[in-house]
Amino acid sequence: MSTPAPRVQHTLVDRTQTTPDLVSGIAFVQGITKRGPINDPKHLIYSWDHFVTLFGGLISTSDFPLHCKEMLDRGVILRVNSIKVNAVNASVDIQNSDSIAPSTLFTLESKYPGEDYNNLSITTSEPTDSELGDFNMEISFNNGEYVETYENVTVGEDEIITTLANSKWVQLQSMGDLSGLSGSDLIPAFSETAFTSGDDGDAELDTALADFSAFDEYEDSIFLSNICDYPADAVVLATAGEAYAASRKDLRYYHSIPTSEDSNTIITARKDLPYSRWISYTSGGWVISHPETGEQVAISEVSHFIANGVQTINLEDWWLSFSGPQKTVPGVLKPEVNFGGKAKFQELDMLNRANVNMAINRYGSNIFWGNFSGQRENTHTKFISTNNLIIYMNKSLGPVLEEYIEQPLDIPLFRTIYHSVTPFLDSLVTGRAIFTYDWLGDQDVTNLDELKVNTAVDIQNGIYKVRLPITRINPLQKFNLVIELSPAGVTIE
Repeated sequence: MSTPAPRVQHTLVDRTQTTPDLVSGIAFVQGITKRGPINDPKHLIYSWDHFVTLFGGLISTSDFPLHCKEMLDRGVILRVNSIKVNAVNASVDIQNSDSIAPSTLFTLESKYPGEDYNNLSITTSEPTDSELGDFNMEISFNNGEYVETYENVTVGEDEIITTLANSKWVQLQSMGDLSGLSGSDLIPAFSETAFTSGDDGDAELDTALADFSAFDEYEDSIFLSNICDYPADAVVLATAGEAYAASRKDLRYYHSIPTSEDSNTIITARKDLPYSRWISYTSGGWVISHPETGEQVAISEVSHFIANGVQTINLEDWWLSFSGPQKTVPGVLKPEVNFGGKAKFQELDMLNRANVNMAINRYGSNIFWGNFSGQRENTHTKFISTNNLIIYMNKSLGPVLEEYIEQPLDIPLFRTIYHSVTPFLDSLVTGRAIFTYDWLGDQDVTNLDELKVNTAVDIQNGIYKVRLPITRINPLQKFNLVIELSPAGVTIE
């Protein structure tokens, strides 16, 4: 066997793992809509046309669809949870063609419950293929605004379920008693028939409006709000929203406080609401041009506050404030009540000190003033942007660190974990999120006797602990400019 020539062989050991790309453009919102799925926010809504098709357009009983339009027009993607209680599906019986002994062949129902689905109708007609036992079926909604056509349908449970599998509007409710029917008796009467009995259910929605469990299985947003559709007691809603966000720890609830010419009225209302970093408060309102009438109307500011947050994360970074002069609010005319002028600064300051983020006009620009969570304590987590950084770090590092579960917990693993997270942490330094960090996880030890953060007993029990002190870069809150008059002239420090 020949001897190989001397050489140096290079092997690359990649100790890094990339953090996941996080979805950032979605908001969880719930409220009252004209129609659509109930307690089921599985659909991602990308445009107003998409919203109108599924949930209906603007309604007089709620501003919620209008706020959805404001956010969608600014590029926010929505998970919409429509609220109704004890709503009923519209339905229609399809009769056979034997007028002497009529019998229901099958019953169709609207795919979702609600009164608006009484605008559905079905037309049955001669089949295209002229085969005995077949028929054509046309589903019409809103006087022909939406139409679905199905050709050469056969009466049978499996056949109808398959036919309507992709329908946006209807589904099979039940089959009639087909025993003893055959031939022409299995052909429906050719006619147009309206759906009936659809109902929006109970008027009392307080409990449902304060229940956010429909979002339990979704983790693709850090924004949650029940926009303008509040229970009779707004404190109940704010308390429920904060409790839900605090239990998850991966999103924040956004709550609007009705605006007033008197700042003390807003501050007094805020005192009754929860103090927590898992909730944020806004007020001030915006005036917009109504999309249908063109009239100037006042709406809550919270939808645009969320939209500012989504756009900041999408276009810049998770850890930046979405208030201030650099984050103007498009699509609004002016604040409903403006606390942005110099004469109102004392009131604006007190509102911010009460954790209320205000919609204002300052130097001709419509902006938000304040980047505060609802936390009482004067720590760094009083800033929304700092809380968003923490959520971002958890969402990014969690999946990476979970990859090591059930790996042998030894000293080489300490080092491997350290090398896998340092590129991400370094990116937070270069991205102006933090000044410094320290990964204190015993990654430099050579034996268990050198452990400082962990203990040998914990390591033997499969428990590994890391401390991660960070020095946060917070948003500028106060700028001191000192102008001094001196004998030689004016100096500015």
